[in-house]
Amino acid sequence: LKMREVELGCIFIANKAQKITKWKKLDAVLEAAYTSFYPGVIFDPNKEEVLVWEEKVISAETEILETLCYDIFWRG
Repeated sequence: LKMREVELGCIFIANKAQKITKWKKLDAVLEAAYTSFYPGVIFDPNKEEVLVWEEKVISAETEILETLCYDIFWRG
């Protein structure tokens, strides 16, 4: 995994873990990241590269959570 996907996976996990406001969907997180990483490029959620990026972030999220479950806390 690239550091960019790991970073977005962590942001997505933190976004889902906070309780003050309703968490944003992955599309909103990717759109914010897209405008940050690629300024001036129009975000289109239906582009193939965005869909691939979405899968990579979900994969990173899963890997991060599995690592945390093994190293930091126990499941359940």
